[in-house]
Amino acid sequence: MKYDSLSRDTVKITLSEEDMKEYSLCAEAIMLRTAEARRSLSKMLRKMKLFSGYKPDRLFLEAFPEEDGGCILYVSVLHEESESENNCETALMCCLMSLDDLSLLCRVIESAELEVKTCVYHSPGGYILVSLADKDEYFALRHIFSEFGRVCTDISEISTISEYAAPVCLSNACSIFAKL
Repeated sequence: MKYDSLSRDTVKITLSEEDMKEYSLCAEAIMLRTAEARRSLSKMLRKMKLFSGYKPDRLFLEAFPEEDGGCILYVSVLHEESESENNCETALMCCLMSLDDLSLLCRVIESAELEVKTCVYHSPGGYILVSLADKDEYFALRHIFSEFGRVCTDISEISTISEYAAPVCLSNACSIFAKL
């Protein structure tokens, strides 16, 4: 058995024929969402320490049988939106080629009066503006970013910025660079 994280909410699990027998699973039972299959899958996910905080009815499953008797299983969590999730901030990154582009982007963000936290990094390829925006500002900011450079929403890529880029301004970057 092996698994790959495809996103924060989705995992691809590849089960061999032996794995299917060990957990008493068959692709048809998974597709039909039988009670026995749900119990077996819950046991397997607990053992793998995946989606431990979620109820089984909040997991979306897709099973694809393989010719060798194994199965490829995609498991996604279906989130329930709560008030705390509505208020959380989401990271967003824009990669820019030049300081002029960065300065112009910051001026646009400032003129749009978006309440976002921003910082800037420098890499061999140019400048990187990283922001934290709440749900209300996120889509407007993403649209603005797309006009200026490559937009990235992948949290794993954003969180590794400090490993390959040098920090230039770690707070209030938009207000500082908008004045350039």
